[in-house]
Amino acid sequence: MKTNLNDIKIEIDRFVDSNKSFFEQIDFVIGMSRGGLIPAVLISTKLDKPLVTAYINKKDEIFFDRPEWIKDKKVLIVDDIVRSGRTMYLLKRYLEKNTEPKDIRIYTIYSVASMRDRDYQIMVSATEAEEDVIFPWDYEK
Repeated sequence: MKTNLNDIKIEIDRFVDSNKSFFEQIDFVIGMSRGGLIPAVLISTKLDKPLVTAYINKKDEIFFDRPEWIKDKKVLIVDDIVRSGRTMYLLKRYLEKNTEPKDIRIYTIYSVASMRDRDYQIMVSATEAEEDVIFPWDYEK
């Protein structure tokens, strides 16, 4: 399934508008580099919440911007898609161990149920997609 920026904005607006009380409690938005940065910027701007970034390389090394900012805070991790769930699982465990946030929630625009690995049990708010999704930032791949 191929998406465009308008599709992404519609999904984000729908999610944020239907969960206003939840978002009022969020202190920080964490954008997962690379694909989650655009959705995270849209969400943090819409909510007027600060944004920090996280990156996981191919060796599963995690680089996190400003960990001291989120201690005892309620955070929302944003990515574009959950396929296996591994990236979100690794980041959530890292944050719990190293930054001690008060609460961690995860939002991705899409989740591909057929690709989810049951070893990575994480709660994700997302629109379920029947097939993999191609985002505008991935068109050239």
